[in-house]
Amino acid sequence: MADTHIPSQQRGEFTHTPVPPEQRIAWWTIALVKIGIVLALPGFLVGVQIGSSMGLRNGAIAFFSGAAILAAIASLTATVAAKSHLPTSMITQFPFGRIGARAINFILAVSLIGWFAVTAELFGDTLAQMLSATWEIHISERVFTFAGGVLMVATTMFGFKAISRLADLAVPLLLLLLVIITWLAIKDHSLSELLAYGGNGTASALGIGISAVVGGPSVGTIIFPDIARFARSANHGRFAAVFTYAVCLPVMFMMVAIASIATKESNLMMLMLALGLGGVALLFLVFKAWTTNVGNLYSSSLFFSALIRTAPFRLIVLCVGALGTLGALFGLTQYFVPFLLVLGVSIPPIAGIYVTDFFLRGQTFNVGDLETRPAIGVPAFVAWAAGIGAATLSVHSVWTLTGIPSCDSILVAATTYLALALFARRRLHHHSVRPTAASE
Repeated sequence: MADTHIPSQQRGEFTHTPVPPEQRIAWWTIALVKIGIVLALPGFLVGVQIGSSMGLRNGAIAFFSGAAILAAIASLTATVAAKSHLPTSMITQFPFGRIGARAINFILAVSLIGWFAVTAELFGDTLAQMLSATWEIHISERVFTFAGGVLMVATTMFGFKAISRLADLAVPLLLLLLVIITWLAIKDHSLSELLAYGGNGTASALGIGISAVVGGPSVGTIIFPDIARFARSANHGRFAAVFTYAVCLPVMFMMVAIASIATKESNLMMLMLALGLGGVALLFLVFKAWTTNVGNLYSSSLFFSALIRTAPFRLIVLCVGALGTLGALFGLTQYFVPFLLVLGVSIPPIAGIYVTDFFLRGQTFNVGDLETRPAIGVPAFVAWAAGIGAATLSVHSVWTLTGIPSCDSILVAATTYLALALFARRRLHHHSVRPTAASE
């Protein structure tokens, strides 16, 4: 059954060793699992916000441009994963060092907690509004947020096998729902009418819009090795990346944006009700939030398991889930777009660095080499800071390479790391061939 599901916690997660050949799977299985996580309530919110603020034409440019960037990043990280068959927490140790990678892995884990909190709050808010609007049952959204957090934590404790099966079941249903939403939205509107909508006047610069599209899912591309390491080959990993990010993600954004523009609703729950889908569709959205969030919680817990090796996995899941639920109860979604922008400029450089490092090593990683390398990879941290700095300057229109902060951060980080690594190699080679006093 290795072709059907990624091995469960009981069968081994291969957290510190390469995935053995008999456990490797086909690209469509990897894509289906990843799509189940990517197509989530926060993604719906991005589509609604960008579509309603920028209009369909500019929104489409932002969606497909951002998706192309994500697909390119994911293809590179999938190549690293499919050739090394190592998880992200091990891959980051090569450029950042055994000790230095702990800081990177901690940041990635905290980012996933943030996504857990955002989705948990949307879970509670959507369910509360559904009950109020449909059946006039008025219960605080915090009650549902807390209950949802408890259910998500409980589900995650059963391991990845159950999570992947749940996602596999949800993806076809979600795609069917998106098709229904789009059809209901456009049946009374012409294409020219939808394209004529120019936005509500709150649109940001196109580069910032693209960065917002890249921002949230960028975390998923950086940790894509956690799933793509199970790929049979590099091509299988790349096919999964392209299908997930270049095809499914922008189509989802477009469908939700079209529905938002046609109904003139920027609120996700009211949009669904305006299309006459009622409680069934909203219940499905709640179900989808559940399946997505157990994936976020599981990945975050894996990072913390690598940081705290002595703690039981279930205890880590419980603690991480509790932190995420508290974040949801404090109302993280009001900072949703700034959160995406922060991720868009600080997370992508990590991929640029470890992908560059992988190709510098001849497209191979040897775990045994970690013990002989510096515990902290100073060049990697310098490159990371340079990438973040470049993106920050781009955001504030002080200086830019591409006009897209996320792209600037990746390019500057990768280039800086390449230059520092080549300089270090040249210096080491110079010292190794310098004549000794005796030979002189």
